[in-house]
Amino acid sequence: MIEAANTNTHPLAATVVNIPDTGGVILSGRIATATHPWLLDHAVSGTILLPGAVLAELAVHAGDETGTPTLEELVIGQPVVVPTGGALQLHVLVGVEEGGRRDVRVYSRADAGGSWTEHATGTLSAKSLLPASDPAIPWPPAGAEAIALDGFYDGMAAAGYEYGPAFQGLRAVWRDGKDVVAEVAVPESQAGVAGRFGIHPALLDAALHVGSFCLPAPSGERVTLLPFTWNDVQLHASGATSVRVRASAPVGQTLTVSITDPQGVPVATIGSLELRAISAEQLGALSPSAGIESLHVVEWTEHSQVIPAERWGVLGSDQYRDVHAYAADPERPGVLLADVSTWDHSEDPVARAHALAAQALMLVQGWVTRPDLTEERLVLVTTGAVSRGSVPTDPAAAAVWGLVRSAQSEHPDRLVLVDADDRSPSTLAIAAGITVSELVLRGGRAQTPRLVPAPAGQRAAAELNPDGTVLITGGTGTLGALTARHLVSAHGTQHLLLTSRRGLDAPGAAKLAAELGVDVRIVACDVTDRDALDGLLDSIPAEHPLTAVVHTAGALDDAVLTDLTPERLAAVLAPKVDALLNLDTLTRAANPAVFAVYSSATGVLGTAGQAAYAAANTFADALVQQRRDAGLSGVSLAWGLWADYSELSAGLGGTDRDRTRRGGVVPLTADEGMALFDAVALRADSPALTVPMTLDLASLRSAVSSGDAVPTLLRTLVPAPRRSLAGQAVPVESLHTRLVGLSDEEQKAVLTELVRDHAAAVLGHGDREAVGPDDAFFEIGFDSMTAVQLRNRLATATGLRLPAAQLFDQPTPAIAAEDLRDRLAAARTAPADPTDER
Repeated sequence: MIEAANTNTHPLAATVVNIPDTGGVILSGRIATATHPWLLDHAVSGTILLPGAVLAELAVHAGDETGTPTLEELVIGQPVVVPTGGALQLHVLVGVEEGGRRDVRVYSRADAGGSWTEHATGTLSAKSLLPASDPAIPWPPAGAEAIALDGFYDGMAAAGYEYGPAFQGLRAVWRDGKDVVAEVAVPESQAGVAGRFGIHPALLDAALHVGSFCLPAPSGERVTLLPFTWNDVQLHASGATSVRVRASAPVGQTLTVSITDPQGVPVATIGSLELRAISAEQLGALSPSAGIESLHVVEWTEHSQVIPAERWGVLGSDQYRDVHAYAADPERPGVLLADVSTWDHSEDPVARAHALAAQALMLVQGWVTRPDLTEERLVLVTTGAVSRGSVPTDPAAAAVWGLVRSAQSEHPDRLVLVDADDRSPSTLAIAAGITVSELVLRGGRAQTPRLVPAPAGQRAAAELNPDGTVLITGGTGTLGALTARHLVSAHGTQHLLLTSRRGLDAPGAAKLAAELGVDVRIVACDVTDRDALDGLLDSIPAEHPLTAVVHTAGALDDAVLTDLTPERLAAVLAPKVDALLNLDTLTRAANPAVFAVYSSATGVLGTAGQAAYAAANTFADALVQQRRDAGLSGVSLAWGLWADYSELSAGLGGTDRDRTRRGGVVPLTADEGMALFDAVALRADSPALTVPMTLDLASLRSAVSSGDAVPTLLRTLVPAPRRSLAGQAVPVESLHTRLVGLSDEEQKAVLTELVRDHAAAVLGHGDREAVGPDDAFFEIGFDSMTAVQLRNRLATATGLRLPAAQLFDQPTPAIAAEDLRDRLAAARTAPADPTDER
């Protein structure tokens, strides 16, 4: 039930809708440069952005409406681009109250309609603390050193902040020890409406400009920083037009800000504000036509929270010849490093890729199946798996990363990936000490990955030579045929060479040839056979030379890591490793203008249950990068899930697809996919690796909160679940509280409900009634992958480390509940060992 709308006077959110069922509200408004011309003065690298201060101020305003006035956290996942023509609708949603907190989210969409885009998510809190006024402090503070502001905003413009008069609010600045203090005022043109805001966004934004004097001076390339995460924001007084500001940067690119009026009365405080760098290309990609919702790239950012380890073991050393020797050592250090670069030195790139992936599989299987090592980490150290700096790209090492990424999703906190440019003691100490899942080390500097919007292309799409031949491997499959139709209908391609293992004998091949209506040859050719491929390429007529290659061929064999065999792994690797190396080698002389590889987001994300496929695709991604490093054409499209069934997705039933959708990945339609193909594959300036994938951030957030096996890169797109002071997830504390004082049977009943709840959620059922206490998991729809997902959910809910075979050993909810009860009891009674440094 929703009450009728009320009207208030907020200039950006004129309507408040109360939701009695939850006590929440929806704030809505309409923004346009025609009605809010001062927003034109907030340009960043040529793009008009709604200031982050607006989102924070609106969130606080929404909190005032719901009795939760403190903005505990607000993460801005995607800045709001203000159209120079037309308007945007804004919605701020505040949810149900839980423990004195409410979720808050900010959305926008075009005024003409269309889908809503989520820009920011966070938490509002009922806690509130009014700092004491201190009007006795002299102003400026005694001993403070004045800082000249001559040319300040000109310098800001050079750094990308093209602020007009409305956002040039700094009046005077002083350095006071480690702090910077300043006077800031709202421009006269906005003074009349300042009282209708909690704090005018132009005033709050200008207060943040003080941070320019707190942060370390940038070295090298220009860096533009935008607000990313706001924490503990409180508004103490409204309507200010001039204020005093005190700011500091206690760590990295994070500010702490306090704002008072000229008499020292508190106006606002910001506990911390984390800033993030953004490039002009990324800002350009935010335009609605750029497809930001579906095009992503992996970006590596500096990681400063590194504490080198004091002790670690090295696999293959005299002390630890293998995992068994390591596990047998009662004094083992808790971290074992495996140097992948020492495993195989074959000059045959195909043999080496298969050998490294197989050895990684056996090592990781041996590690994760040992219950005595559940609290310890295996760190696999490579060189060149990630293209960073001057280190040559090594596709075989990249295959190891894909396999291990998938294993990490199935076995959280057990495995770590490090790509390092040397093996010095200091580098190994950092590798052994990290707590993130993957890290790149170059010259002692650590970087971690995140998924960000792809930069907008700067050049027009290439025009394919109509007299050239386009080779499509896997050309009779769903994606190959889709691509062939698109190239003919949208780009006028006249000469196609489609290959598959069965050629014209493949289902629908003859019909496809007739439908295309151009010069098309469909040939049976195993691209993994170098001689066969060489002969095929020789058959291309000189008058229609090879001008484009689209490699869509692939093989899939889903299995949890512990079920995967070297033989199954090799069969999945072949269409990407063997075939692509052949295509790369044999087409280099022709150097086709387009060399597009259909890869999969599985390799980038490390999807659970797809270790072999992930390994194959990370190899493909790295091989394309290797081509680009050599000055050749090449782009790898790491596709998300397709809506149309194909040979690679035929094994996904309705339950699997529903699970994928609940995990935040939205299937791409054929039209969407081909539009993304044009945006990436046919542009010479595209990144070597692009991830075309539509995401549902609300579903993704729910999956993270539920403890599902969500890949690390996707987790970076949503705020982490809130944690208690004890460092445990809030539901764990609630569960432990519920169990205290109950009998064994009562505890079993509570835990059986818990297992049934999570089992029903994994299977997509509405409530636990769909899963009986004595139902056998593998008779009601569970398979190996959903069993891992349920295991991870239960581990999050209980705070326990649970074995990979949890559901195989405890086959019903009631039996699983008994096991959980026993494990929780053992965890409560186990004495802490103060001497255990592992």
